[in-house]
Amino acid sequence: MKFWIKEKKGEVTAFLSLVLLLILSLIGTVIEGARINIAKVYASRALTTSMGSVLGEYFYPMYEDYHLFFLDGGYGTREINLPQMAEIMEEYMEFSLNPSKEYTLLGHSFDMPTMNLYDVSIDNISIEDTVRAMDLENKMFIHEAVGFMKYKLPANLIETAGEKYTNSETSVQVSDIMEKKINLEESAYTLSESMLDLIRYIEGISVDKRGIHYKNNLIKTEKNFVKKFCVGAIDKNSLAISQDVVFESLMSSYQTPIVWLNEIIGYEKNIKIYKEQIENLKNELESISDDDEGSEERKAHISSKINELENKKNKSLENIKFNVNRLIDLTEGTQNKISAALKVIPSISINQEKAANEVKLYEEYLSENKENVDEKLYNELNKDSNKMKEYINNLGEKKEYNLSKNRLAAIQNALSCNYGILEGVYAINNIPINEAEESINQMILFTTNLSQSLKAYDTKDLWFDYSSLKIDPNVKNPVTYFKELINDGVLNLVVKDLSAISKRELSGLDLPSKLIEKNKGEQVEEEISNNISHWNEDDYRDNLKSSFGEYAKESKEEIGEINNSNELLEMVLLNEYIIEHFKNQSSKTNEKTLKKTMLEYEQEYILNGNLKDYDNFSDIVHKLLFTRTIMNFVYLFTDSEKSGLAYATAAALVGFTCLEPLISLTKMAILLIWAYEEALVDTTGLLENKYIPFIKGKSNFAIQYSELLLMNKKLIQEKVTKLSDKRSASYDMNYDEYIRVFLYLMNQNMKCKRMMDLIQENIRYKYEENFLMENCIYGYKVKAEFYIGAKFIKLPFVNKILNSDIQGYKYDVTKEYSY
Repeated sequence: MKFWIKEKKGEVTAFLSLVLLLILSLIGTVIEGARINIAKVYASRALTTSMGSVLGEYFYPMYEDYHLFFLDGGYGTREINLPQMAEIMEEYMEFSLNPSKEYTLLGHSFDMPTMNLYDVSIDNISIEDTVRAMDLENKMFIHEAVGFMKYKLPANLIETAGEKYTNSETSVQVSDIMEKKINLEESAYTLSESMLDLIRYIEGISVDKRGIHYKNNLIKTEKNFVKKFCVGAIDKNSLAISQDVVFESLMSSYQTPIVWLNEIIGYEKNIKIYKEQIENLKNELESISDDDEGSEERKAHISSKINELENKKNKSLENIKFNVNRLIDLTEGTQNKISAALKVIPSISINQEKAANEVKLYEEYLSENKENVDEKLYNELNKDSNKMKEYINNLGEKKEYNLSKNRLAAIQNALSCNYGILEGVYAINNIPINEAEESINQMILFTTNLSQSLKAYDTKDLWFDYSSLKIDPNVKNPVTYFKELINDGVLNLVVKDLSAISKRELSGLDLPSKLIEKNKGEQVEEEISNNISHWNEDDYRDNLKSSFGEYAKESKEEIGEINNSNELLEMVLLNEYIIEHFKNQSSKTNEKTLKKTMLEYEQEYILNGNLKDYDNFSDIVHKLLFTRTIMNFVYLFTDSEKSGLAYATAAALVGFTCLEPLISLTKMAILLIWAYEEALVDTTGLLENKYIPFIKGKSNFAIQYSELLLMNKKLIQEKVTKLSDKRSASYDMNYDEYIRVFLYLMNQNMKCKRMMDLIQENIRYKYEENFLMENCIYGYKVKAEFYIGAKFIKLPFVNKILNSDIQGYKYDVTKEYSY
């Protein structure tokens, strides 16, 4: 019995022990699970802390000079070193994961005794990806720059930026209008050009797109023209010329071929007479006997008369040849001009249709953009459009245009008939010019008949109305003087001392922008002066139109990227960042000039992208000239008095006020030259940090019309001294504000690349020669593998039951971190 009781007590003890073990196992498991979860959080936070600590080692020179937080992933080398980053991260994590680690401080090693409850160790750390300054179209760079400028915003910055943005849109809009206007006038000009050709080919007046050509106060005449072949009287009525100066200029050019034919007949008859007289004298000479008294004297006298008649006969033969040759030459020259005129006539109707269509397109464009254009400018543009429309649609309805379909048909018929009549002239070449009786009779008969047939040569329908002709041989062409003005280059006109322009340059190696040459279209501004100066050359219109068109196209593409207020704010802040951190040529005494930089004209580099300071300075000068020319032209075009002066000069240069498109184009050339010469004063003033009104008026326009032909560097400097150093109105702008305007017209991505060019080169110049922007890290992604040792679940009997030995657990985590 006692034995049984003892046996039972043993079972209870074993049971209780087992229960206790189970309870302990449960407690250990719960504790282990909690520990593991906490260890994972601990490891994850240690990873986050270490990632932040790595980024805390941002490249200080970049922050010091440019207030940008980026990590130099190259760590002083030219190649990004991700393994080193991972090693640094691991070292930072050891402080958190292994508090008992031996540390070194001031050369002494010591332990920090503590209990390592989590037992977390690092198996592996790998950097999976990075986001660098130049990634995502430089979004990270923009984010950093914009983030800094947010805290430096003046209260009125957005309002001010809105004004500058509007100014940039205005210059683009005007450029666009100019391109369309040139399209219209070019189309109408082609029509006028045909009229000029007809006048030149038929009437002989030397006239082209430069206007009437003068010599000794008379109109120059063409070498050959249709009415030069004159078969009637040479007077104003017979030639249908009502203008005295025109007739006086042409009078000496007319040729009378019928007179020449009559002269040929006379010479041929004289030859007959000379031959007969020579024959008689020879017979008389033979009849004189040597024995006759005074025979020698008589023979000498008769021989002398024979020689004299022979000379007269030969002279007559030469005169016949001369008249025949000049008749042939005149006929060939006249037929060539008739052919040229006949080719022109069909093109007039075609060109009229094209011009009418161009007017329609221009009117539609103006109507669509009425709200975007200044009212006064719109009214002037519309007035010009209506004048051109009237010219094109009423062609032939007004007397001075005289190119109706019926009249063109009459001209064409007269020219064709006259061409056929002249064909009969060439048969004269088939008649021998000699003293043979047969040849003489043949020539007399032919020339007599030809004289009668040439009288049918009719020019009564080949008339032009000169009632509107403006004759002024003394009028000066501003285009001619303008060529001389810019012959030595515009920089010489707007800069006091060319030698003072910086000669610094970038190496061009490893630049983030990877641009050594300028992008296509970036020389538009520089070309405008050349295009104006070549106004009279065949391709000037295409070049000038291209200047305005490319400027408008590129600028509108960039402005078009701004879709909302957030994007506008970003653009404004980025532009202000540029102004804050980079020099320009007007930076004289501020702190930016004290910084050692590779280039002196950094903002100019951002805008133009040339490696040399000199080239960037030159480009910005031409940008200023282009913009100021556009805005000055707007004022001149809308000022009726100044526009009237230009029109009067254009009409005097062209001569024919009926040729409205040609006058309009010439007027525009004069206004552009006027605007450009005013822009020379403006640009010189801006380079000296003067304030220039964005849109000018009568009171602040510097160049008078009388000074257009007097412009030189000295006069420009005199005008600049009268400009203000201070802002007198809200629309006054200095050099820095024009830089802002140009920045609004520039692609954000390209701005960032060129900023990074400068940052990289300046840092390499001052701090670290191996520094590269492409190695600058904004954020990165890390994968870490941890091992967490087992502590509260390592019971031998559990391991025996499970047939395993749990030593620890693996834990993987992926995190991203950025500034």
